[in-house]
Formats: sequence, C-alpha cells, structure tokens
Amino acid sequence: MTGMVQVIRSRQRLAFASALIIAVPILAACSFGGLVASSGPTVSAVTASPNPAVRVVTVDAGVAAVLESAEHRSTLAPVFGNGVPPPPLLGLGDRVEVSIWEAPPAVLFAPSTELVAASESPTRMAGLKPAAAVHLPGQTIAIDGSIGLPFVGRIQVAGLNEAAAAALIRDRLQGLAHEPQVLVTVIDNVSATVTVVGSVNQSQRLPLTARGERILDAVAAAGGPRERLDRTTLQLSRGDRNARIALEAIVRDPSQNVYLQPGDVVSLYYQPLSFTALGATGRNDEIAFEATGLTLAQALGRVNGLADQRAAPKGVFVFRLEATAEGETHPVVYRVDLTDPMTFWAIQHFPMHDRDLLYVANAPSVEFEKFLSIVATAAYSLTNFGIKP
Repeated sequence: MTGMVQVIRSRQRLAFASALIIAVPILAACSFGGLVASSGPTVSAVTASPNPAVRVVTVDAGVAAVLESAEHRSTLAPVFGNGVPPPPLLGLGDRVEVSIWEAPPAVLFAPSTELVAASESPTRMAGLKPAAAVHLPGQTIAIDGSIGLPFVGRIQVAGLNEAAAAALIRDRLQGLAHEPQVLVTVIDNVSATVTVVGSVNQSQRLPLTARGERILDAVAAAGGPRERLDRTTLQLSRGDRNARIALEAIVRDPSQNVYLQPGDVVSLYYQPLSFTALGATGRNDEIAFEATGLTLAQALGRVNGLADQRAAPKGVFVFRLEATAEGETHPVVYRVDLTDPMTFWAIQHFPMHDRDLLYVANAPSVEFEKFLSIVATAAYSLTNFGIKP
C-alpha cells in the first residue's frame, strides 16, 4: 500500500513539473510579447528606435549648454537689439499742421493792411515787426506721402522728421515769401504706432513719441496684464521676426525692455506652460510651470523624482518636437543617465519646453519580477487543480 502511494505522488510531481515546463515558455512569451502590464517602452526600445526621423541625443554638459544658449538667443534683446529709440518720422495718414512766418515786409502770407502801410512810408516799413504766424489748416498726409501748400503745390514729406519737412517747405517758399520760417507739427500720429493685444486690460494702439517707448511702456499703457505676472508670456513681432519671453523676465532684466518701433505688435498670452510625466516617476501627471522657465532638474523634483523600486536611472527621457529654421518640427528624444554624477550638473541647465513629455523607463528587474509573479500565480493555480508536488 505504501509503495502505491509513493507511485501516485511521483506521478503527481511529474505532472506538476510537466505543467511548469509547458507554462513557463508560454508565460514568458506572454510577458515579453506585451501581454504583461507595462508602464511604457524599455530603455532599449527607445534608444534603438527603428524610425530614422527620430534623433536620440544623450544629455551631457555640452548639450545642456547649447540648449540653454538657444533659450537665451530667443529672448528680445538678442533678436531686436536694445540701442537708441528710432527717430519719429512722418508717415501716411498722419495729420500735420504747417505754420509760416515772414520777415517784414511780408509779401505772401501777410494781411493786406500791412502791405498798404509798408508801401506808404519806408520809415514805417523799417519799424514793422514780423507778421503773426499763419497756421494753415491741418491736413492728412496722402497715400503718395505728400501734403498740399498754397502757392507751392504738393510736397513729399513722408519719411521725413518734422524739422526736415519744415526745411523742405521753407526752401520751396524761397523767392515767393520774404525770408520765410516754417514749423511743421504732428497733431495726430497714426503711422508711428504700436499695437498691444492679448491678455491685457485694454488692447490699444500706442503712438510713439520722440522720447522713445519701451516694451513695459506699452504694457502699462494697455492697463497691464490681466493674469498673473509669472504665468504671462509676451511676444514681440516686428516684420518677419518674432520672439517670446516671460513678462516677469522683462521686469527682472531691464536689458530685455527693448525700444519699440513703428508697426510693432506686442502680444500678451496667459498660456500656462506644462509638461507631462509618465512611467516610473513619483507622480504621473501634467505639470504646469511658470513662463520664466523650468530646468529638467526642477521638473524631476516636481514629480517627486524617480520611483525607487521601479525606475531605470539610465532610462530618463525627454520627448520633444523641436522647431526648425524653416518653421517645421522634428522629433527628438533626449536621454539622461542619472548613474553618472556629472549628469546632475547638466540637468540643472537643461531647459524644459511647453508640451515636453518626461518619461522614465522601468528597470529590467521590474519586468522580470512581473514575469516571476505570473509564474507563481500559474503554479498556484495548478496546485488548485489537484496537482501537488
């Protein structure tokens, strides 16, 4: 009887071992075939991407310095300069007033009574005072850049400053008026203006003056930003050039408070920047950050770092769509190896961008532990079928 029991038990052990032999390859295939739950691709899957359009760049101090320098070049001062304010020039649509004086005896713009008095007595003529200024009615600079004057006709004044326009009119009056003096005054400036729009309290067109207005003058004239200063981004557009910067950065750095030029467009955006954290991080979420910017080191801090029991320190990635000079975008993956102590210096200078995706891969041991867990579960199930070792 005892021998029979031993034979049965031996057969049960053989059946159990046979079941495991069959189950292990099947479970292994399931595990590495993607049927086992995973938080994302492995390190090798990312670095060995078959797509040739995706560049994988390892982050070191040199790469971080280049990216940080590119961030600086995109600010206002390097793009638009910060020299002297542009000279105020007359432009199409401006309304100007022309005032003319003549030395005695005035012969062109003087009242007729003064001409009669001058002809009666040379002595009295010598004692005449200069005639009062003649203020011609204000007129708008036409689309061809000209204004009209009595006895002279059309004169091109667009592109000149007030003094140059006055000198041109005076020269045209020589031989017609007696020692004329001319003053040109802009009474309505519509050509030398800056447009302020976006997240401001009052969008408007700001006329520029000879004093020279700067970025913050335009923002103040529009009533300031509607939203928080540290979450507001400012864009300056001038012709085909554009640059963005955090409004708070202009307040902190006066060199970014550049002079404005006619036709500039100042746009304020309340557009909270954010990146998304996935994988073996302490927090999977969309994380908002300030318009003043965020480094990768700060980003890792905001997601509570790496998950100690899961993360692969060599598998920290930043997925980004980078813009080219032609206005197109191309995908780039930046890889960070946190097992290298020097990397911690580099990530303090690596700038995060809006819509970046921060991903931390699982360590290989984690996937293996998942596989072993499935095997153990399968073995437990087999014992429940009555197959005991």
